[in-house]
Parts: sequence; C-alpha cells; structure tokens
Amino acid sequence: MSTYFPIFIGGGLGSLVRFYFSKNLTAATGFHWGTFSANLVSCFILGLLFSLRLRGDLSHQVQLLLITGFCGGFSTFSTFSLEVFQDLQEGRVVTALLYAAISMLSGLLAILAGIRLLQ
Repeated sequence: MSTYFPIFIGGGLGSLVRFYFSKNLTAATGFHWGTFSANLVSCFILGLLFSLRLRGDLSHQVQLLLITGFCGGFSTFSTFSLEVFQDLQEGRVVTALLYAAISMLSGLLAILAGIRLLQ
C-alpha cells in the first residue's frame, strides 16, 4: 500500500489541476490551450524533478507522488491525441499538424529547461 498511496494522491491532484487548466484556458479561446499548457507545464516540472532525482535529492516516495502521480495525472497524452484526431476529422489539417508538432517540440524543450535550471 505504501507504493500506491502517493501515486493515488499525486495523480488525483494532477488531474484536478489539469481539469482547471482545461476548463479555464480552452473555453476562453476555443483552441486546445488547456491541454497544451498542462502538458507543457508538466514537462517542465518533470524536467526539474528528473534533475533532482539524478542528484539523489528525491526520496522514492516523493518520486512516486510527484513524477508518477502528479505529472502522470497532470499531463495528458490521450486528450492531446483526441484533440489532434478531432481537428483532422473536422478538416483542420494544418491546425492539427501544427498543434502536434509544436506540442512535441515544446514538451521536449520544457523538459530540457527544467533539467538545465537545476544544473
């Protein structure tokens, strides 16, 4: 049980924060800003946490809570994929391709920024 509880708590909190992002950022513009920003922020946090983990500054329980739980619940590859699929289905091919490419590149850069910030 000691392995699952921190993941459960972190995942729940991450999901709540993602819901807040989606509800408040996407509704205002009609674009997928909620998912995009949640994934980008989660990648940055993951980069920070990865850097701390490499230095040995995170206990196993904190890794489960924040990396597996919070970042896993906060980021959302499945929603991102559905949004790209829906854009394609609705004929917004350029939007879908740009969204996918910019999301992937931004996510990688955010992870790198998080890692570099603590080096």
